[in-house]
Amino acid sequence: MENYKIISDTSCDILPEYVEKYDIDLIPYSISFDKVNYKKDMLEISTDEFYAEMLEKDVMAKTSLPAVTDYLDKFVEYAKKGIGVICFTLSTYLSGSYQAAVNAKEMLLEDYPNAVIEVIDSTMATAGQALVVLQCAKMREAGYSFAKNVKRIKELLPTARIEFTVEDLKYLQMGGRIGKAKALAGSVLNLKPMLEFKEGEVHSAGLARGKKKSFDKIIEATKNIFEERGESFDDYDFVTGYGVSYDEVVKLTGMLEKLIGKAVEYPVFRIGVTVGNYTGPRVFGLGFIKKFDAQ
Repeated sequence: MENYKIISDTSCDILPEYVEKYDIDLIPYSISFDKVNYKKDMLEISTDEFYAEMLEKDVMAKTSLPAVTDYLDKFVEYAKKGIGVICFTLSTYLSGSYQAAVNAKEMLLEDYPNAVIEVIDSTMATAGQALVVLQCAKMREAGYSFAKNVKRIKELLPTARIEFTVEDLKYLQMGGRIGKAKALAGSVLNLKPMLEFKEGEVHSAGLARGKKKSFDKIIEATKNIFEERGESFDDYDFVTGYGVSYDEVVKLTGMLEKLIGKAVEYPVFRIGVTVGNYTGPRVFGLGFIKKFDAQ
């Protein structure tokens, strides 16, 4: 089996057990609540610590994308060993992480012209990005060559989607990550913004009155997407994610499993520092992507 490495920035929020299982390297974002002292995501600040501080201070933090040197150091490590690298980043609509990785690749090739490296804009975020990375990892485990893996994962990117809801649009507005959902600004009390992450950015999907209705709409939107595509749930991997209320996301997971007629393969993902800073703590959603071996 061809030996190559899979890397992602930490906006993917991949659970530690999958990082270990598939031998994935993560390049951390950094975050600061005082704009002076920055802590590296997953290494120096946990998701629990991040949300606790966000709720206590009721403020947004400042995020900092991985530096070019962060990527370069990792790329050099594998170039020296003659190991290829597939590197995934947060959607370019949300961050400059992709460009930092591309710059690092260009610098690497000056000294290691034979290095084999592919930097891919995941067009996704958080658990949706994790699904992309995990499909790539599964293909490597299945014996896909570097070139075949890159070709197939790029074919799968348009099938990925996140359907989600937040308490309000405050954090998305403050962080300038509201994308095409601006029409929902200034929502009425208890109306939950319904949002989609597709084509690399946030889109409006309407409003729902209360959390239960918002979950109903997430499930309804998912059902409609598959009906429009004329595709089977069996051909897709699914995941659910949340910020601070695990009990609530368990309800959403149960609703999803009832819809698709099978258990969700992955445990619930925690929406981490990089994305949670812009959605706020009370975020719930589900994501899906077509399986690599589905027709």
